Amino acid sequence: MQVPLSYKDVPLLLTMMITTHFVSACLRSNTKSTLLPWRGCAKAESSSTGRQQLWMINACHQRGSILRARRFVLVCLTMLLSSTATAQNMSTLLEPYSVTYKTKARGLTMTLERSLSITDDGHFSLANSGKILLAGFIETSLFDLIGSTIVPKRYVYRGTGLIQRKRELIFSPSEGKVESLKDSEWHSVDIGPNTYDRVSQLEQLRLNLLNGAEPTQDFSVEIIDGNRVKRYTFKFTGFEQLDTPLGIINTLQYTRGGEDNERESKIWLAPDWQYLMVKTTHIENDTIVEAMIQTGSIADQLIAVKPLAE
Repeated sequence: MQVPLSYKDVPLLLTMMITTHFVSACLRSNTKSTLLPWRGCAKAESSSTGRQQLWMINACHQRGSILRARRFVLVCLTMLLSSTATAQNMSTLLEPYSVTYKTKARGLTMTLERSLSITDDGHFSLANSGKILLAGFIETSLFDLIGSTIVPKRYVYRGTGLIQRKRELIFSPSEGKVESLKDSEWHSVDIGPNTYDRVSQLEQLRLNLLNGAEPTQDFSVEIIDGNRVKRYTFKFTGFEQLDTPLGIINTLQYTRGGEDNERESKIWLAPDWQYLMVKTTHIENDTIVEAMIQTGSIADQLIAVKPLAE
């Protein structure tokens, strides 16, 4: 039965290659150094001068073989370290997840759903959706990963029910452009390297933390909003044990501030759950909107903590 190999097997395979080729190189060197003196003519071998010349030739040949073997080992070790780093990067990629939140605003409640999946052609698809009474929305973000950086491709927002509205973003990062649809009109907007849509910005923050970023550091992003680029900064405001319907969980709290002074957002991320958002509050026009996690799974595994002590 064949056992499938994964990226985790690469360092072991390279180590085996290094050992095998190093031993082979040494054997070839020893074999050649043993045979070389007998290839000389009988006259040269019979004189002391001839024996010294053959010995010097043999020593040079042996030294050359050892140097070649050393160079080969250095190359293989470089490949080994590179593959190990690649394997570590791959182990910290975003994993698919599904989370539900309960939202409260102006006395009304709504269930929000947020999920991350991988498409058949290898792209990441992030979806947010919610519905209340006769109105709802669904927004999707399609993006790729290059190393530990999210590269947005397309974003679509659709209002459903009584609110029929559509916004769309088509990213062309190589050209530094975004085509933005707002109020039925398309706009071409210049963007920088760290520009995201409304939903993928949080995934970049998660990815930074998953790859070892210092949690207390500020995280700045640029967001496309219609035909404008707005800059926001997530500022770390502290550690907090948060009481959720799933139990008490340790969280990191961030406050997002930016150009819109009348808007303030706070998010709580759970390190034990790959920095998933477990709570968020948003204040706009003196209205507070709060969302709290209700259920969730990562890579098809339910997330949970111990129940609260009575």
